[in-house]
Amino acid sequence: CETVQNAGYNAGIYASASWFTGQLHYSQISQYDIWVAHYGVDKPAFAYHYDIWQYTGTGTCAGVAGAVDMNIGYTAY
Repeated sequence: CETVQNAGYNAGIYASASWFTGQLHYSQISQYDIWVAHYGVDKPAFAYHYDIWQYTGTGTCAGVAGAVDMNIGYTAY
């Protein structure tokens, strides 16, 4: 993420809610955008701040064949 930011871009980390809580140290990544995937719930069971929530991998979008991932930005709910 540091390399991406040093190149002038926003950096972020994408993972499932269980991966964030079981495999990553949030205190070491909290300065980056957090994109959490947690399907089949009304709101992610994620104890930390996140910027984007991916709520399904089986969404539909006009003009796109097949299933698509669907996301909501944190400020949307």
